[in-house]
Amino acid sequence: MKLKEQINNKLSMGLLPTPIDLMSRLSEYYGSNIFFKRDDQTGSSLSGNKIRKLDYLLYEAEKKGADSIITCGALQSNHSRATAIAARRRGFEPHLILKGEMPSIFDGNLLLDKLLDSKIHILSPEEETTYDQKMEEVAEQLRKEGKKPYIIPLGGSNELGYMGYYRAGVEIQEQEKEMGIVYDYIFCAVGSGGTLGGLYLAKLANDWDRRIIGVNVVDTAEKFQEEIKEVLDQLIEFYELEVSISQEEIEFQDGFVGPGYGIASPEVIDLIKMVAQKEGIFLDPVYTGKAFWAMDHLLKSGKIAKGSNVLFMHTGGIYSLFPHKELFSD
Repeated sequence: MKLKEQINNKLSMGLLPTPIDLMSRLSEYYGSNIFFKRDDQTGSSLSGNKIRKLDYLLYEAEKKGADSIITCGALQSNHSRATAIAARRRGFEPHLILKGEMPSIFDGNLLLDKLLDSKIHILSPEEETTYDQKMEEVAEQLRKEGKKPYIIPLGGSNELGYMGYYRAGVEIQEQEKEMGIVYDYIFCAVGSGGTLGGLYLAKLANDWDRRIIGVNVVDTAEKFQEEIKEVLDQLIEFYELEVSISQEEIEFQDGFVGPGYGIASPEVIDLIKMVAQKEGIFLDPVYTGKAFWAMDHLLKSGKIAKGSNVLFMHTGGIYSLFPHKELFSD
């Protein structure tokens, strides 16, 4: 199968294509042309980048005759929430492996998970069992019950999930032509690698010469470079693409994880407030806030030249604001 054929083997649950909007007040503030790719507008309950991947993953699940979907993430996982909603929409029973301590009162993504009656399996932070191991345990139990489970990995970031942001990359290329713009830089948050990896697949397969910069919100840049290259190599071989990429070519801006995954520094909180007040758009403390923090640093330090065209991938995450409400309550 050719890559151009695979791009159409999907569902259509998201509101796509999403617009690219010029942020006029942020542009004036930074002295560069700041654009947002509005993947926070892929839907209301399905808001965010995950639905692009799920269009491909659930298409495959339906083809295989599955009746249950299993995935994983942190307690307030955007991916798990989007998967549960999409699963219910397509008639699957959602099973979520969530890591953390279950609260007495539900909030944010977890509240939506519960409203959907997702079957939640908790991994405590002390457990040594991995997400993959736990998902396989749940799958085996469901098989014993006569069900047909389909496992979606963390963040939906496997070879099939990469197609979601390959498609987004093609979408951006078409929008560049329509708008008469060439982006000097494209930024996105990286939590599992599928968004950045898909954009790099679009860069490689379509000779799209753009600087695409990932901002890791967990772990290290080196870890993600290694993982993304491994998946890209598999896709290059599978689709018989006459291209190659080294690990070092997958560009990252490291050093903006802050205190840890899901923990926002004061700089991130201030930037979330600033973007909201200037543009009426909400970033989140887990992903987009940290990616914007890295972009803010490069713009203010002069490493991005004044007048550059900068595209920020707004990958959603608004429901993650609510569990962090104490950080914004002053």
